[in-house]
Amino acid sequence: MKKILYLTFFFAFCSYAAAQAPNNAQKYLYEVSYLISYQPDSTDISTLQKDVLFTLLLGDKMSVYVNNEKIKLDSILNGIENGSIASTNILANMSLMPKPASNAKIFKYYDKQIIAYNDMISAQNYEYTEPLNIGKWKVHNDKKVIGSYTCQLAEIEYGGREWLAYFTDEIPISDGPYKFNGLPGLILAVTDSESFFKFEFIGLKKNSSFDLNILFAVGNKYEVSKKEFFRIREDFLTNPIPYMEQEGAVFDNANKKKVKEMYAQRKKRNNNPIELKYCRMY
Repeated sequence: MKKILYLTFFFAFCSYAAAQAPNNAQKYLYEVSYLISYQPDSTDISTLQKDVLFTLLLGDKMSVYVNNEKIKLDSILNGIENGSIASTNILANMSLMPKPASNAKIFKYYDKQIIAYNDMISAQNYEYTEPLNIGKWKVHNDKKVIGSYTCQLAEIEYGGREWLAYFTDEIPISDGPYKFNGLPGLILAVTDSESFFKFEFIGLKKNSSFDLNILFAVGNKYEVSKKEFFRIREDFLTNPIPYMEQEGAVFDNANKKKVKEMYAQRKKRNNNPIELKYCRMY
């Protein structure tokens, strides 16, 4: 298991080492915090993950949505790269390393009208784009208060699921958690019809407390179609060894077996992806 942890660190560092922050000469308006609950295994309620913290940073031209543990991990990797943190200290305390619920960074570009989804498969960054318009919302008259904001109900079909969302026109920014956007105000809560996924607003503040260079940094990336991204990820989860060996990992037969078993179990436990439509293709 320790060798597998070292491999995880190695692949994360390799991915970050070539990271670059895009030019973000723009005004950032708000930092929005959401708590996410999700059930990775649709057949086992005990797999429910609660209170996972994500941040949506809203700018005047774009936004980025990312897991807070991913931000912490990238901050450590950045410290190792610039020499302010000794890698030997990290390797001696691997159990203390942040463990992101997701390595993905979701960028919404308002002017280009696209969503860019960046995520790591093995040690490589992949990115696909899709239209910013994710579908047609149906707005209802139902209202409720979330925090101090009066919100209105809307629903949409996206990614093979039906979603219910509450948005507020008191914050007139057409954005929200994950890829959700397109309503006349900020989305503060979203849940799917089966309650496997829940996004809940917990706070908003002006400007950002994060290092923007780290928040926006992505490694050298392979640009692929959305369909190709899901195909590659499925192939990796089915047989990760060739991908890892390509990045320089060396396994004996016993460790190959352990790694394959670990990923097989991980795949079995994660049978309930947020976008069923694409995962059902493979």
